[in-house]
Amino acid sequence: MKKFWLGSDYELLILQCDTTTVNSECIKLAKFIIEQSRNEYLLKVKENNAIKNKHACIILHLRRETSANLMSFNFMCGWKQITIETLAKQERPLSVLLEGNLCDIIETTYPFEDILKQEMLWCLLCMKYPNNVKSVNHVKYLNRKILEHPNFVNCLKI
Repeated sequence: MKKFWLGSDYELLILQCDTTTVNSECIKLAKFIIEQSRNEYLLKVKENNAIKNKHACIILHLRRETSANLMSFNFMCGWKQITIETLAKQERPLSVLLEGNLCDIIETTYPFEDILKQEMLWCLLCMKYPNNVKSVNHVKYLNRKILEHPNFVNCLKI
């Protein structure tokens, strides 16, 4: 721990814990040691006026079937917490979506037609319709028919 904070140029410390194999008391101890080492680091760099941002991250691997144990890990006050539901491979590379040109993206990486198929029903449901079966059937019909007309889809794309 001291090597990370005082003897390295690394900026990120990651501690991974599987909550099914590690006792919550061990994780609390690790958090305490990280915080203590960080405080020592901050004191030393304050004296030298040479602060380098360093971060610590504790990743807790939780299992759905053991969610009852989740309450025992409610000790991360003072830390930012993020919950990730699942880890899955991205369908499309995020870097391309963030850095690419929108016109290129909807032609290649994430075709407009795919976006339309995914979002059309939601768009139609955002409109006000009477609350009856006829309206439901009409929305379903529109959703199906719009996607069947490439000329109309091209007009939407423009």
